Amino acid sequence: MDAEAHVIDADDPVCLLCIGDKELRHQLREAATREICASCGKRRLTVPLRDLAARIDDVYRAHYEPGLGNEPQWIIQEIAEVEEDIAEAVAKQLHDEEWHDVMKDGAEPYYDPTSTYSEREIHPTELQLEWEEFCRRIKHERRFFDEAGRLILGTILGDGIRSDDNPLSVCVVRLKKGERLFRARRADSAHAAAAIMADPRRQLGPPPRRLAIAGRMNSAGIPVFYGGFTEDVCVAEVRPHVGGAVVTGQFRVVRPLRLLDLTMLDEHGFAGSYFGDKFHERLEKRLFLRKFHDLISRPVQPHEEALEYVPTQAVAEYIANVLGLDGIIYASAQTDRRSNEEEASADRATRNVALFTRASVVAGSRRRQTRGEREARFLLDEMPLLEDVEGYPPPSPSLQFVRNSARTVRVTGIKVSHERADLV
Repeated sequence: MDAEAHVIDADDPVCLLCIGDKELRHQLREAATREICASCGKRRLTVPLRDLAARIDDVYRAHYEPGLGNEPQWIIQEIAEVEEDIAEAVAKQLHDEEWHDVMKDGAEPYYDPTSTYSEREIHPTELQLEWEEFCRRIKHERRFFDEAGRLILGTILGDGIRSDDNPLSVCVVRLKKGERLFRARRADSAHAAAAIMADPRRQLGPPPRRLAIAGRMNSAGIPVFYGGFTEDVCVAEVRPHVGGAVVTGQFRVVRPLRLLDLTMLDEHGFAGSYFGDKFHERLEKRLFLRKFHDLISRPVQPHEEALEYVPTQAVAEYIANVLGLDGIIYASAQTDRRSNEEEASADRATRNVALFTRASVVAGSRRRQTRGEREARFLLDEMPLLEDVEGYPPPSPSLQFVRNSARTVRVTGIKVSHERADLV
């Protein structure tokens, strides 16, 4: 139907199929009757425009306020997913209904067609306090998080990654067989570089359990594969000095892996429909998780690492053992995400990846002890490590070193970006 031929009035029917938001459509279905739609001209299940406007009014007032933004009809068109003619009719209907109150009581108008409105700012205070309490407990009271700590992480991260109520559910991505990851190691001398180049499969892969030092996503003794999707990011992450050498190499994924990609928090509308019962709760969680991503990817000074990495180590354990994922993708602390936002979105250029213990095994990297070595350890009365025990089933390899991919690079310069920080 030509929108200029007929202006939709309050009592005119609007069909459910002309309402794009599924939750809003579901809420109106029970009272719908079969009429000819004033917008599309087809006989379908419809509701009067005033009923549609009343549902939109509640949501609009809850989430929007006068401010620098859009005119009412454009906001209505977006949140309800309706055509322009319906949005304009709804905005006019709500403007006419409120005009009496505005004139009589001086109430603040919400549908003035000459004004603009913006979404209300939401502060996820409760979740922020939960996270701060978790950090305090695990740093200063219980190094291994207890049931209370687990409940806090459950509130923040959810108890199941496949739950529709968990905004992280759409952040799960798959690394396919054949995809490549990069890894780098700083070489403080020519001798160190030569040693890495002599056996890059083992030297660039995760260290054995007994040599694994604590990192952002792992406690000491728990190996994790820290890598990236580009060589540049990996080199930056090892914090080399100008003139220093870094050895890099590539690893091929040999079995599908499921990872939590926190960089996708800026790309998806996890909160769902504005008309859903849990929209506000989901919106708060989404906003907090974006801040949470900044928290776990921010730079940490070397003298602070032992303490500041404890919360993120616990989060990694939770993601691996409760959510059942193989790793996590997060923004690099050593790159300027703001200047590379478009590039990073396209090809993960500024992203790090951490593969948890069972997903960090490199094919051929385990050297079996000789019989003489095992006997020597027995005579010395040493307890054998699990990976050294005959018949112990190690995890199946997830990665394979790409032959001839190792190379040594010399750092010729470091770019530093800065911004003003009011610390007082």
